[in-house]
Amino acid sequence: MLDLLLIGDTARPEFQMVHSILLHSARVKQVPDVEAAEALLQSADSLPQLAVIAAAYPGQFPSSQIEALCRIAPLIKIIALLGSWCEGETRTGHPWPADARVWWYHWPMWWERQIAALAAGYPPIWDMPRTATDQDRILAGRDILRGPGGPTIGPGMRSQGELTSPTNTGIGIAIATADHATYVAMTHALTSVGYPSTWWYRPHRFLEPSFAIMAGIWDGGQLDSREQLELNAFQIQIHSVPVVVLLDFPRIETVPKAHAAGAVAVLGKPYSIDDLASAIRACWRASTGHDGRVPL
Repeated sequence: MLDLLLIGDTARPEFQMVHSILLHSARVKQVPDVEAAEALLQSADSLPQLAVIAAAYPGQFPSSQIEALCRIAPLIKIIALLGSWCEGETRTGHPWPADARVWWYHWPMWWERQIAALAAGYPPIWDMPRTATDQDRILAGRDILRGPGGPTIGPGMRSQGELTSPTNTGIGIAIATADHATYVAMTHALTSVGYPSTWWYRPHRFLEPSFAIMAGIWDGGQLDSREQLELNAFQIQIHSVPVVVLLDFPRIETVPKAHAAGAVAVLGKPYSIDDLASAIRACWRASTGHDGRVPL
C-alpha cells in the first residue's frame, strides 16, 4: 500500500469523495498546507512516495512552496488535485509543478488505473519525468490499459490478448448525443476497447440495438433543467442501466444532480478514452457485480 501525504482542505465538497477513496487505498497522513507538510517531512523517519495537493483555486499553492517541498523530499511525486475554481489554470502559462494534474471529478477513474498498474507491475503515470508532455502520459496510459498481451478492457476481450468481435458478447452501450459526429467519434473509441454501441439522438430518437444495453453514455452541456429532463428520458428508454454523464465542465452542484439521475460517473470535457473506459467498467460492475476489465 502506498504511503501518501495529503495536503489541503478535503472538507470541501469536491474533495470529500477523493479523501474517502484515498483512505481506503493508501496510508494517508494529512496536513492543511505546505508549511505543515514541510514540518512533517523534516521530522519523519521515512518519506511518503506521493504528495497529493488539493488545490481549491489558482494560486493557493505558489510554485515557490512546491519547489521548497521538493527540496526537502526530492524523490516525492507531486499530484495536483484540481478543484472547481481551477478551471483554466493551465492557460495562465504558470501552473505550479506537478507529476500529474487530475480534476476532482476524474479522480476515481484515474486513481483506479494507477492502483491497477501498480498491482500488475506497471509504473504509474507519476513515475514519468516531470517534463513529460500530456501526449506522453496518454500513450503511457494506453500501454497500462492494454497490458502485455493486447487489449484487456471490454467484455469482448480475452486475457491472452485475443480480440473477439465485441458484438458477439451480446451486450453494448447506448450513447446519447445531440449530433451524429460526436456519436461517431465516441463509438470508434469504444469499439477500440471492446464495446459496441448504438445511437440515441437527443432528445428523443432511439435506434434499437441488436444487443442488450449494459450502460449508457449521455453527452451534455451543463445539465440545466432541459438537459435534466432529457437525461431522465434517456434513463427510462434504456431501462435505468448505469450511465456515464459527460459535461462541459462539471460543477460542484451539477455532479450530485447527475448522480441522482443514475450516473455512476461524471466526466468533464475534454476527457481521455482511458477515463471513459474506466467509467464504463464502473457501470459494468454496477450492472453485473463483476469488473468489466479482464485481469492483466
